[in-house]
Amino acid sequence: ANPEVIAAYGTVTVLNEKELDVVPEGDRIKGAMAFHTPTPLYLTSTTGSNVSDQILWKGDLYKLVNIAPWGSFGFNKGVGVRMDGD
Repeated sequence: ANPEVIAAYGTVTVLNEKELDVVPEGDRIKGAMAFHTPTPLYLTSTTGSNVSDQILWKGDLYKLVNIAPWGSFGFNKGVGVRMDGD
């Protein structure tokens, strides 16, 4: 399937120590950021029906590795790790 591009807005922050714990150690070296947005965020599902969202920010592509349940506060929060470029 072809990827779907969705224009979205939000806030990007560096990870705090607790958030960094959800990032695999090897991916910490590449860089990880927290993304806060009202747009729904998705991770790869065990059934394969969803594939983790990728976020393009400042020229770098980040793959989501964790989503926090913050919907009751009006936004979604995802932790993404920078993907290696070609």
